[in-house]
Amino acid sequence: SDPEYFLWFVIYVVVVLVISNLALKLRSKVEMLRQSESRSTTLYALSRDLVTVHTVEETLATLVQHITQIFPCEMAIFLPADDEPKVMAKTVNFSINPNVLGVASWVLLNKQSAGQGTGTLPEAKALFIPMMTTDHMLGVVGLLFEKPKQVITPENQVILETIARLGAMAIERIQSQ
Repeated sequence: SDPEYFLWFVIYVVVVLVISNLALKLRSKVEMLRQSESRSTTLYALSRDLVTVHTVEETLATLVQHITQIFPCEMAIFLPADDEPKVMAKTVNFSINPNVLGVASWVLLNKQSAGQGTGTLPEAKALFIPMMTTDHMLGVVGLLFEKPKQVITPENQVILETIARLGAMAIERIQSQ
């Protein structure tokens, strides 16, 4: 009969929608896990590589290589010289101008992240993260993302801060030798 057929049809549609929704969520979770595993592997490789570097220049090159593998971006690393940030490593398309140097200088002085995705100097086009160990401020990493809102998530912020800290620890180890 028509009412019974209609009832079965509605049940079928609801089941298909529920299963489709669950499959979509599962696909999304699998992709997130894949990305997380990939980043964990890359962080491990970065840690391993930073232990073997012997110069600050090697450290900076290693950081640039690994960061751009994890996050497609343009970037620069600034180290202090006479209390001013000096560009010591960068990708080709990261432009250095007075505004960039101003934000990097602010981060060096205040030991806090600033720029894109933060509450401090959010109009800056790049995100600037301090390179700190427990005791010392050693530099600043500037990162310019094509789609910052998609990249600068809380999880990625933690990863970027971890990378900056690993780089700072490697530099401190080299400078203390």
